[in-house]
Amino acid sequence: HYFIQSNLSMKPPDAHQWDGITEDSLFLNDGLLRVADLITIPPEICSVDSASNISWDVETSVELSSQQLAKQIEKMYCYKSSSYQRFQDYRLCALKGFWESQLPEQDLEPTISSSSIAMKTQNTSSLPFTSRVSLLLIFPLLEVQSTTNPELCVATSKLLIDCLKDCKPLSLANEPQDCLDGLENLICKWINDEKFVSTNEEKACLASTLVILACARGSIRMMLSTLHTVQKLDCPSLNVSNMLRELLETSGGPGVPTSLNGNLHHLCWDHSDVISVPSDINNNSKENSKSKEVPRTLGSDGRYLYMTGCTGAGLARIGTGRAGTLRGVVYARNLHISQGWVTFADGHLLFRASSADTKNSPFCQLLNPSTLQVEGDVELADMLPGITNNNNSTTTLSLSSDGLYVYWVTCSSVVVRSASNKSNKSLTIFVDVLEFCEGEGGALRLTPAKDRITLQRKDVEASKSLTEALIEKLRPVRSSNTNMALEAIQLLAATAKDDNAQTSCGLTLKVLRKTPMYTCGNHLVMVVPVSSGARSGQPSALFVPALAAPGPSKGIATSLCFSLSDGQLEQRVDLVDAPGCALAKGSSLCSMGACYDVENNTIWTCSDEWVEEWGNPGNMAPHHIARRLGTVPTPQREEPVGMDDVVTILLHHLGSTCCHQT
Repeated sequence: HYFIQSNLSMKPPDAHQWDGITEDSLFLNDGLLRVADLITIPPEICSVDSASNISWDVETSVELSSQQLAKQIEKMYCYKSSSYQRFQDYRLCALKGFWESQLPEQDLEPTISSSSIAMKTQNTSSLPFTSRVSLLLIFPLLEVQSTTNPELCVATSKLLIDCLKDCKPLSLANEPQDCLDGLENLICKWINDEKFVSTNEEKACLASTLVILACARGSIRMMLSTLHTVQKLDCPSLNVSNMLRELLETSGGPGVPTSLNGNLHHLCWDHSDVISVPSDINNNSKENSKSKEVPRTLGSDGRYLYMTGCTGAGLARIGTGRAGTLRGVVYARNLHISQGWVTFADGHLLFRASSADTKNSPFCQLLNPSTLQVEGDVELADMLPGITNNNNSTTTLSLSSDGLYVYWVTCSSVVVRSASNKSNKSLTIFVDVLEFCEGEGGALRLTPAKDRITLQRKDVEASKSLTEALIEKLRPVRSSNTNMALEAIQLLAATAKDDNAQTSCGLTLKVLRKTPMYTCGNHLVMVVPVSSGARSGQPSALFVPALAAPGPSKGIATSLCFSLSDGQLEQRVDLVDAPGCALAKGSSLCSMGACYDVENNTIWTCSDEWVEEWGNPGNMAPHHIARRLGTVPTPQREEPVGMDDVVTILLHHLGSTCCHQT
């Protein structure tokens, strides 16, 4: 209590330096080490008391009971121990620094009045002062004039609807707040006072204006106020179908793609390699030749991590420390699992062997999450395009899940030509989104949930010179079918030799085989070295450990975020300011596995010696929000929307926004 109230004059550090720090993380294993340079320790904590200054005598007496004696011993060893006391005081200082970083700006600067802060916020708008004052003076004039001429209310609302027709949802977030507040208060006063409007048609027109304004503004406070207002009206429907339809498409508001963010690095705990695969597994020479092609994979159900070995063989079930589990404890192990990919989707633990690409075998196997033993086979209900039971032209690169769907990343021999450079040929990378269904006899099957996605990366290489372009035109021309067949054979031959064939996502196949991948439902993320993320053609950096102590702004790795709606590379995010992560401690990307945990909205990564937890900076996928909040009806364009549907859609948007912010 003393340390919380003392040192009030200490200026707190920049609040941005505390991003990713929570009260829970300060009490975990190495949470205090992460904030060692952010807090100021009082001198009395730093001073070390000598053992001679502490009395270690215990008052013994026949009259003391066992409970009283235990309290004296506890007081001596706990409260008089200098190391224990310093640790408790140090943790209180860390909590105090964290709490001060969460205070609003007006609390940290008491000399600045609230009105000055409000004017500072308002001055950030591009609207001049005279224009803002002119708009603010119109509202009382309209209110006074509407008392004598009630028709002005409906005419004003229709004019506002016409003006807001071209506004998109959340597009007025940066407009002057005082002007929008004045407009909201004026409309609400007209609706609630019967001397302005008396019929339900007029109230419905004003309510439609208020709903459209709330959607265009995107303010949570205004949406809650709008819900409170419209629920009191006796109106069967509102003409807001277009705005509500576009509001649902925003999925709770704008966001950034998911990636490994240094500010959201929560945990990093060491672990030993608990999977020692026996030597009799994968003795086949053909399989041994591909033993280095399958990376480590991860799956999570929110409580446990399902982890394969560094070569993709073997499987272990490890506690995460959540939901009553013990962090790092191995609960189950199966050393007889061959090389392959493991994932956890919709309550099922799946495993796909690496040999399934070349052998006539099931698509994947169903494992028991508790014992890790095989329970059955899972087949594809509908055969995917270009996939057969024995198709050597398809190579599995990753099998991951967002907690609901299964994402199968494959490489095909289909040749893709660059639009800017016709001679630039690459192998095609596909993503098939699969969901569970029941087959004949109640057997579990996987069926496509959406159309196949092709991962593509824009060609950033410079175009060829004019001389090379002229030489390209002078080459003999064959038929298109012959060219495509020859190119596919050449690319497959190059793949068999050294895996240096380029792919449609901009990485060579050799790099892609060892690249950690995960998906949150909105994006497929590939974690690559900084050099590979900036330009392709340098795959060797994947097998080189990161620097032991990178600078504060030096990139450690790069997250390539591919959109799962169109397959395009949407953003490239560098991992910086994460000195405590495994990559900064010397781990290599080729030994790392990654997965998304939908139950906790976190990202798990695992290397040879470290297991890490990262926060998800992106928004949750719409199908995850629908599972939490339920589905809502999509209104038809240019048709009235029932009042119940209006309330449901607004509440769904508010719930989605709150899910993104937690």
